[in-house]
Amino acid sequence: MKTKSILSGFIFLFSFLSFAYSKFPEEPGSNKLFKIIRSRDSDEVVYDINLTNTGTINTLNPINIYWIKKTENGNTEPLTRIQKKYGYGLKFQNVADEKADFEFISFLDRSFFIRRADDHIYKVFTYSDDRKIEVNSLFIQFEGNSWIPTILKVELHGIDPTNGKLIVETIVPKAQN
Repeated sequence: MKTKSILSGFIFLFSFLSFAYSKFPEEPGSNKLFKIIRSRDSDEVVYDINLTNTGTINTLNPINIYWIKKTENGNTEPLTRIQKKYGYGLKFQNVADEKADFEFISFLDRSFFIRRADDHIYKVFTYSDDRKIEVNSLFIQFEGNSWIPTILKVELHGIDPTNGKLIVETIVPKAQN
């Protein structure tokens, strides 16, 4: 009985890790850059590249951000103004037809950049320990209520573009006042 319980636990853990570490975008040719998965529920915040008709970055609105409400049959919804301003919104710098640099409004300590990768698809990158990382997803571990939550940790899930290995970086935010 104990062995069966342990085996079930490993199967669940493997299934969760496969989901959490899965390469994003999920469908070929999509405009999906990365997603945010949260401990609070199964809803996801998705970041898509916004391209012009000629295939270059829309310099006025480089990234479309929206919810996939898995708790509501997978419906999509835009972020609210408050969510953009204080949580999941982005601050852009150096936006051009072929590149864009940005930071998260809620985490200005890390820069991210959009570039075309070797496969000619736009991807998001950042640096972790002086290593370039292709960002696939972020996992946010929350504690507390929804209005003023405490973020315990953020896991950045990505790929080392030089060797294809999965990278997970755990970021523990500075103490919140």
